[in-house]
Amino acid sequence: MRKDLDKENRHLPTIPHHAPDRPIRLRAALASTFVAGLELAKDGMVTLEQAEPFGVIALASKSITADQAVPP
Repeated sequence: MRKDLDKENRHLPTIPHHAPDRPIRLRAALASTFVAGLELAKDGMVTLEQAEPFGVIALASKSITADQAVPP
């Protein structure tokens, strides 16, 4: 696992560095966050942009009106 993982994943839950299952927990958190972003994009709540394959994925919220909101 890369050394700069903590900097890139500061939006993920805090997992102690000494936790024996830390790598798998970080991968699971990253995967679930990615899927949540895809769902938000599918529902039209956000836009996703990626300049190159395997590059950074930028997520931006979209302005929506109340009648466009997806019910819970």
